[in-house]
Amino acid sequence: MTDGQGADADRGTGRRPVCATEQVLEELGIAPGARILEAGSGATVPGCLKRGAAYIKVLDDSATAIAALCAEHAGEAAVHPCVGDILGFEDDGGYDAVVCSVCIPSREDMRTAIGRMAAVLGGNGVLAVVMRNDAARAYTCDEVRGMLADAALAATVLEDDGGCLAVGRKGEAPQKHYTKDEMYALLLKEFEEFKDEGRDSYFDAVIEEFRKDHGDSSS
Repeated sequence: MTDGQGADADRGTGRRPVCATEQVLEELGIAPGARILEAGSGATVPGCLKRGAAYIKVLDDSATAIAALCAEHAGEAAVHPCVGDILGFEDDGGYDAVVCSVCIPSREDMRTAIGRMAAVLGGNGVLAVVMRNDAARAYTCDEVRGMLADAALAATVLEDDGGCLAVGRKGEAPQKHYTKDEMYALLLKEFEEFKDEGRDSYFDAVIEEFRKDHGDSSS
C-alpha cells in the first residue's frame, strides 16, 4: 500500500475496492430527496439518481466534460452540471453529501478544497474524498484524515491496494488526529507512568525498545 499506513489508518472492508463507485455511495448513505455535490468525474451521478437524490450539482473545470454530462443526463431535472474549480467554489450549501474524486496534487490546495467542501455540508452531511494510488499527490491518506478532522468532521479512512477513501461526517464529534511524533510522545508518557507506578519492571525494556524504534537516543 502506498498511503495510509500510519497507526490510525483503517483497513478496507474486503467486500469491494474502496474506490469503487458503489463503495463510495454506500459510505455517503444517499437518501431519497438528498442534495448532492459531485466534484470530479460524475461517476456517482447514476447511483445518486437511483437512490432518489433530488438535486445533484456536478462540478468540473473542463467544459468538454460538463458538455458530455449534460448530453448524458439530458432530461434529468435533478442533474445540474456546472463548469468550475473546487478551489474557487462558492455555494449556498446545505448539501447532504459531497464527493470529490478529482486529483488535487498540492497538500495546501487539498486542505483548502476540503475546507470549502466541508463548509457547504448540511447539518449531518458526509464528505467522501476518493484518492487512487495511480494519481500524483503530495499527501498521504492519513494526512487527509487530519485535514478532515481540522475541518470539524469525524474522519475515517478505508484503504486497499488501489487507493483510499477518506470520509468525513458532520454532526459527529471529530476525532483528534495525532502526528506520529505526538503519538510517540503519548505512548512514551503512558509507558513511563506504568513504570513509575511500579506495576512491572518489564516496562524498562519496553521503553528502551520503543525509543530505539523511534530513533530516540535520549534516556
